Amino acid sequence: MKLVRDRVADRIKSEDETKISVVCNNQEFFDFLKLKLAEELTELKNSKYSDPEEYADVLEVLETLMEIKGFDLYTILKIKHDKQAKEGSLRGGNIYKIKK
Repeated sequence: MKLVRDRVADRIKSEDETKISVVCNNQEFFDFLKLKLAEELTELKNSKYSDPEEYADVLEVLETLMEIKGFDLYTILKIKHDKQAKEGSLRGGNIYKIKK
């Protein structure tokens, strides 16, 4: 089984009536979204991080996961902004080797 976008599901249903659509409970849906996130991250990596559509797909999954957990994008972006104001961003490229 694979999680697909709504319109893709509609297309599949109209083209192949032997395919079965399954509606799952919230936990199953969340689990499928985690799998979908891994899939989309792999596709982003395979594009060598150069395909904006792959970024959009990752964002789509993240937004859906956030909604399920009760967060909205505005709240997440505010937290991100606050962390940047307090601790800075990752854009500086600061990489440290940690001695054990």
